[in-house]
Amino acid sequence: RLAIGLWFRGRRLYVAGGPSLFVYNVGDGGGREVAACTVEGAGFINDVVTLGRKAYFSDSFTNFVYALDLEKPSACVIEKIPLSDIFEPEPGTFKANGIVAYRGGLLLAQSSRGTIVFIDLVNGGKESVVIPAGEALNTDGMVRDGNTLYLVQNAREEIGVWTLKIAEDRTVSAEKRAVLLSPLFRFPTTGAIFKDFLYVVNARFDEIAPFEGSPDDEFEAVGINRFLQ
Repeated sequence: RLAIGLWFRGRRLYVAGGPSLFVYNVGDGGGREVAACTVEGAGFINDVVTLGRKAYFSDSFTNFVYALDLEKPSACVIEKIPLSDIFEPEPGTFKANGIVAYRGGLLLAQSSRGTIVFIDLVNGGKESVVIPAGEALNTDGMVRDGNTLYLVQNAREEIGVWTLKIAEDRTVSAEKRAVLLSPLFRFPTTGAIFKDFLYVVNARFDEIAPFEGSPDDEFEAVGINRFLQ
């Protein structure tokens, strides 16, 4: 099984797994499978986040976000949320990538175009641009802490830091605040916050092609203090 993107909430681990998606109960120290769902027509299910009673999965090779009903995840009741034309599939091109929840909706990265969009679930999945094209190139994973959004920009080997704002009409905007850099970054692809540090995972895709690594290859997580930049 593949594990491309992970999200942990409560006692459960949600896994974006390429052609499939999975849910595990890990709160008791085990790893009991709760759900294993194959999505018809899926391309490359890349990342996942939960919001309310659903888990939302991005797919880099289709123009849909998949919403898994968490009332009974083993039933694999999945809604396909259509995306705009900027997510229209092109062979070999990663488009939809990192996904995070924000104010009753979803922030979704379009990596090849370098833009971040807001999918407003309160208003029927209405999609609008938050960060315009070219300003968020190579965004892979995203991490949100309150109104601060961290963009893990893989090939650029940097972390873009943006401040989010939502208006009364639910329009979301973002202002760039900083760029986090480190000589230890080696094609970082995803991240997580622990206390004052943002930890990113070095995938080294510029040196080792995806799925072609060996047990002798070295990978690491790099911690960078997000308040001392």
